Amino acid sequence: MKFKIFTILFCIMFLSGCMPKVMTFSGENENWEVQFEVSYDKIKNDKCGATSGYIRYIGDKPIPKQIEYTIDHDLETSGLDSLDKNGVFTMAKGCSNAVEGTEVEIKIKWDNQSETIPLKVK
Repeated sequence: MKFKIFTILFCIMFLSGCMPKVMTFSGENENWEVQFEVSYDKIKNDKCGATSGYIRYIGDKPIPKQIEYTIDHDLETSGLDSLDKNGVFTMAKGCSNAVEGTEVEIKIKWDNQSETIPLKVK
């Protein structure tokens, strides 16, 4: 019986150590909702985490045709892109050195307007 319990606990610990560590940075204001994820593979001991995320327009006015954005996260990611019909832009996969405690913010420009949104770890 003790051996079974030990085996189960060992498997749980081993499997949880193989799971990637994912940090989700998010922020929102009256016009935009942003989520930026950084995932580190524990097995590969990544020094640069894989990134993904989205920018969603939640404002009252018509959806902007294009946005320009810059995410500051130790490295800098930027682009000039279009939103889909639902007002969402899905970020291309990238790389980040961000870790817990890293200050991350996004600056979004559209239709002669500009806003900066701090992104906090969820």
